Amino acid sequence: MPESFDLRSSRTDGAPHTISLLVPELPSQEQLRPWLERIDANRWYTNFGPLVKVFEERAGRFLRDASGRPLAVAAVCSATLGLELAISQLSLPPGSRILVPSFTFPASACAIARSGHVPVFADIDPESLTLSPTIAERACAQQKIHAIMPVATLGISVAQSAWDAFAQDAGLPLIVDAAGAIGNQSVGDRGVYVFSLHATKPLAMGEGGLVVSSDRSSITRIKQLSNFGFDGTGITSAIGTNAKMSEYHAAVGLAALDSWGAKARKLQNLLGAYRNLLAGVSDSLRLLIPAGDLVLSSLVVQIDSRLRSDIEGIRLSLADQGIQTRRWYYPPLHQQPAFSDMPTAGSLEVTEEVAVTSLGLPFHTFLTRTEVERVVISLKRLVGL
Repeated sequence: MPESFDLRSSRTDGAPHTISLLVPELPSQEQLRPWLERIDANRWYTNFGPLVKVFEERAGRFLRDASGRPLAVAAVCSATLGLELAISQLSLPPGSRILVPSFTFPASACAIARSGHVPVFADIDPESLTLSPTIAERACAQQKIHAIMPVATLGISVAQSAWDAFAQDAGLPLIVDAAGAIGNQSVGDRGVYVFSLHATKPLAMGEGGLVVSSDRSSITRIKQLSNFGFDGTGITSAIGTNAKMSEYHAAVGLAALDSWGAKARKLQNLLGAYRNLLAGVSDSLRLLIPAGDLVLSSLVVQIDSRLRSDIEGIRLSLADQGIQTRRWYYPPLHQQPAFSDMPTAGSLEVTEEVAVTSLGLPFHTFLTRTEVERVVISLKRLVGL
């Protein structure tokens, strides 16, 4: 196994205890104190304050390390509002149709609908588990699509260079929902990328988001819309909202950036432990992630339906053993009441197969080796391995 990711020791009294699905790790009060003292000294608490500006600059450098591109950044109070702003700044005609995968968190489709547009649900590629340019091209050939929203599903990055090429060839706006993929996802030359800083994400500040683009003019429009559409003179020249990040949240974000390396290594080591314990059974219990030292906020395994198709029964059996799990993105969005009357683009058979055969396992930095072993042993036993 890789080096330790433990932050606490296992219980030694032999009593079973609950293994939580997700436990956020945010900066400690000691790590926050220097940044909070700066807020006290500045007496500036919101409205594009000095800590927000520092956070945006540092976040841009952090993301540029992965992409190699100069980036413009807008810090916002949530990634969902960031998606809405990214859509709104396009000034699409009302009711425009935006292609989005059905295998994603509801925020993706909610942002489209709340912006006055129509989500058109597409399938995912069986290997990458994301909406691919090939699937998008097929959808655009079959029906009118006004914009594309790929999603970095489960923190798995989308192929930014391929999407750059597609967006250019198709002449369509691109909004990438990269909510869970900070640390994995590179930012392309085209489009707007939105990252989540929710408490459960690798770079966590409680609530917050980053809207990022190589196109500075897009980010300028997004910042204007995040502040009621003010044009710099106190006049509202566009219909906006209040999506600004506060100085207190920026303080948490700056402290989280300070400790990013240590937290990222713990998450990579945890992923390595799961990979080692599941080695040799990949055809039966397949981790839904590609190779590489990824920094994930959740971990999902696909269970071969020939072994056991009753995923809900497995979830309940694990719960009885004190192991929390979750059926991520089940049912898929096109089967949920709020979206059931929305259009689809062709068959969604891969989405439906992955949704009914996958299960999210405990994944957070407070897990011990013993707990990871207990999760994997219990799961193998339930599927007959």
